Amino acid sequence: MPGQGSGPTPPKYRQIARALTRDIEDGTYPIGTMLPGEAELSEMYQTSRFTIREALRNISDLGLVARRRGSGTKVVSTKPAGAFIYRLSSTAEILKYPTETRRENLFTGLMHTDPDLADKINCPIGKTWYRISGIRRSDESDLPISWSDIYVLPEFEPFLATDEDGRSPVYERIEKATGVSVIDAEIRIFASSIDGRLATLLKVAVGTPALSIVRRYLDQDGRNFETTLTVHPEKRFEYSMQLHREPLGSE
Repeated sequence: MPGQGSGPTPPKYRQIARALTRDIEDGTYPIGTMLPGEAELSEMYQTSRFTIREALRNISDLGLVARRRGSGTKVVSTKPAGAFIYRLSSTAEILKYPTETRRENLFTGLMHTDPDLADKINCPIGKTWYRISGIRRSDESDLPISWSDIYVLPEFEPFLATDEDGRSPVYERIEKATGVSVIDAEIRIFASSIDGRLATLLKVAVGTPALSIVRRYLDQDGRNFETTLTVHPEKRFEYSMQLHREPLGSE
């Protein structure tokens, strides 16, 4: 199953997930039926069971199937649920978005914080920032999963004005270009709603509930050199994190 187009070939598990998604959508596997088992799928796609498990996890995250140990994988929907689920494997990953998503910049330029924004991102009123704003989408769908406003100290504008693919975090571009490093990060998560300005861009109704995340990136001197404010409409994005608790008394 070679990749299509001029872009990089998707990983094997994603190719299989897309093939299974097509089979579910076209009725090859109707709602209520069971998908072939892992061993059979491994044979069908000439790959390992590990790759098959990743493919099944992918379509499970999309809401197409329900998986139960010992019972197999049951088709429960022919349409993806719409939410992009980001499974975190390290605390560092909460600072950035996965490479399966991309940001489409719609605005860049200098601006000054008004009282409302200064309160949201915890900075002085009237502070000058270089702002990058845009919509983030996943590779699986053109439906917007969030809106991001990225505020960077103006001195870094020359390093960010060039073309980008929308996948590399801004702070990583700054690190590579200048040597400034993220030493500490402050993250604030709160409930909000979508106003009229963003509702059209995010394709939701005005007042739709949302999850807002503010990330402040601090360098070795404790200077806040980048702050991002991201707004996720409900049912469009989800964080999933598994934490391991060490047994009591362990060193």
